[in-house]
Formats: sequence, structure tokens, C-alpha cells
Amino acid sequence: MSRRGFSLIELMLALGITSVVVAGISIVLLKQSQASVKMNQQRTLEETGRQALLEIARPRERQTPATAIPGGTRLRRPPPRGPAIGPTGPTSWCSRIAIRPSSEPCRR
Repeated sequence: MSRRGFSLIELMLALGITSVVVAGISIVLLKQSQASVKMNQQRTLEETGRQALLEIARPRERQTPATAIPGGTRLRRPPPRGPAIGPTGPTSWCSRIAIRPSSEPCRR
């Protein structure tokens, strides 16, 4: 009786070896991908830090109020902002309704 083909054990052994090789290659590729991502993040961080240092080291032009506006006109400083004072007293800046005790509801 002549034997043709492979036995089941030989096929299972070849399949096992192939799956181990493919798994190893997948692990290597995954590690390389993670290392590449880390390297890109490090490179981006270094570039951002380099740009920040250049921005800090760059001499800045001082602008006075006369040179900040075209034509050199000086503006008066605006009055300080605070709560608006209405005919009934201080008003809320968000609702512009007279401030009431907490027991009264605020209507809009």
C-alpha cells in the first residue's frame, strides 16, 4: 500500500508552527508601532518646548498707549466695571434686575 499525502499529525504540526511564527511577527510589528507613536510624541513635545523657548527669548516691542493706536491718539482709561447702580439700588450684572432677598424668586 503506497502512502500519499500528509498525515493529520504532520498537518497539525505545520499549522502550529505557522501560527507561532505569525503571532511572533504580529507582536514585533505591534511593538514597533507603539515605539513609533512614542517617538512621534517625544519629537512633538521637544518641538513645542523649543518653540516656547524661542518665544520667551524673543525681544518684545513695548507699546505705549500713544503708539498702540494708529495716529498716536491717546485714549482715556475706561471707568472701572462694577455692579450697575440703578434707581432702586445695585442691580445684578447678569439679569439687570434689582437684587432681591433669596426668598423672592427672580423673574425674567
